[in-house]
Amino acid sequence: MTDMNDFHAKVYFEAGAYWAEVEELPGCFASGVTETELHEALVEAIRMCADGDEPLGDLRLAGLTLVAG
Repeated sequence: MTDMNDFHAKVYFEAGAYWAEVEELPGCFASGVTETELHEALVEAIRMCADGDEPLGDLRLAGLTLVAG
């Protein structure tokens, strides 16, 4: 069985692009022009921001909240 790590992000849309902050990792941000780019950038950002002592296993964005701006 593979460990699953759940993360939640608040997503903002400004000036024609998306950016998001990961709730469980203060200071962890990502951006992308499309939703697909944002998702890929979020996974990479989480891997970089999370403690590197233990492998993260599978990542799942358990919740994305679109914040009105």
